[in-house]
Amino acid sequence: MNEFTPQYVNEFKCLGSDCSDTCCQGWMINIDKDTHEKYQKVEIDEVDNIGDYLIKKNTPSSRHFSSIKMKKNGFCPFLGKDKLCGLQKKYGEDYLSDTCNRFPRREINFISKKFTTLKMACPEAARLCLSSKDSMNISFNKVKFNGVFKLVSNEYQTPMNRAGELILNKAYELLRNNEISFINSIIIIEKLLDQQYNISMNLKKFDEIYKFFLDTFSKADIVTFDNSNLKISFLIDIFNFLKEMKNFLEENNFKNEKFIKMIDVTYNELVNNFDKIEDAIFNFSKINSEYVVPFEKENEYIFRNFFLNEILGYSNIFTAPLASSRNKLYSTIFTASLCKLILVAKCSKEKRALTLYDFIEVVNKVDKSSGIFFQFDKDMELIFNPKVLDSLSKIDPQSTFNSTLFLFA
Repeated sequence: MNEFTPQYVNEFKCLGSDCSDTCCQGWMINIDKDTHEKYQKVEIDEVDNIGDYLIKKNTPSSRHFSSIKMKKNGFCPFLGKDKLCGLQKKYGEDYLSDTCNRFPRREINFISKKFTTLKMACPEAARLCLSSKDSMNISFNKVKFNGVFKLVSNEYQTPMNRAGELILNKAYELLRNNEISFINSIIIIEKLLDQQYNISMNLKKFDEIYKFFLDTFSKADIVTFDNSNLKISFLIDIFNFLKEMKNFLEENNFKNEKFIKMIDVTYNELVNNFDKIEDAIFNFSKINSEYVVPFEKENEYIFRNFFLNEILGYSNIFTAPLASSRNKLYSTIFTASLCKLILVAKCSKEKRALTLYDFIEVVNKVDKSSGIFFQFDKDMELIFNPKVLDSLSKIDPQSTFNSTLFLFA
């Protein structure tokens, strides 16, 4: 199958036991049915009965049949003292589950072509993706590619997915354009997606529609007021949400204490340290202006790379849009917003400028645990947890996009 990849994907190699944050801890690891059955017949050192660590789903499917019961410290019970998988070491890669075998790869298949990106939940993938201005250059079958993405084969082309391809190509172009703020670029992408059906009715009008949005939003001031109060209010909601979710997370085998601690530290530093909410808001505004905003301006490419990687990682929302598809875009803005809240707290606590590696560490931890804030609908499309959506609705009851963007900007 022909494959599109960002440049950094071709450079990726798993660090194994040298990884700073192994993927074998901190979350729920799903097991497909074939692997579940295979694991009933194998043995490894330090594990008496592998079957005792496999929890069958209430509504099992062939892909998500069971999950691994993690140890109290959050680590996989099959991980050896050498920080390597005991199953893989003894039986080879063929004995890894689909989840373990693919991670951190994320593939979107378009029958004859596919787009492969890596998840930021892997620290090495995050480092490679975010640390170079060239990491999001595209390769096609590992050869440098400067053309137009044509993902859907001619026999499957429809006006709707053709419109989606046009929008995806512009999304890539916009987020690579240093002359346009990446926040303004995201707004233009959202506006184009709003118009995808109308574009599909007259594809020849696409350039005209694109030019209108480009002229209208490329230089627009998006947030013209200090929105620190919105961010502090949201942080309080998220902190309380995680407290309410504690029992549910334990029952569902979620054991990422690093992320929970990160949110606790953020809340204590930005909210709990102050007697008055007004003082917390003033501190947030001051620290954000002094440390985070300059970092963002100086290192825009980091944010461009992050958004590009995520958008290409769910590029099927452009060619096969469903009612809830765009929640994937909103979830990316949400994740970036949460990262910035944590970074503000870090600067407030340590009184120092941010580094690239601060951002990599935070985005890695947040991405690894972001599933807490989402669910799946009947079409297996991503949707926000209702309580998280309620919190976002306080910002703009009419638009999840606006809410997440105001949190981020």
